[in-house]
Amino acid sequence: YVNLKCDPDKAVELREEYTEITAGYHMNKKHWNTLQIEKLPSGLIQELIRHSYEEVLKKVPKRLLASD
Repeated sequence: YVNLKCDPDKAVELREEYTEITAGYHMNKKHWNTLQIEKLPSGLIQELIRHSYEEVLKKVPKRLLASD
């Protein structure tokens, strides 16, 4: 199992489509999903990891992000 952050609307859609994706266990259930990763396609898992990373980055202050 793994918890991943998710856009609230997308989180609901994923939970309706996949029984292996549920509201985040011990997390804010609006923004987090728990995935049974052994039962999901690896491409979907990779996509959701990238989405989670992007959702977390949205909350990081710009001054803390590395600039080129």
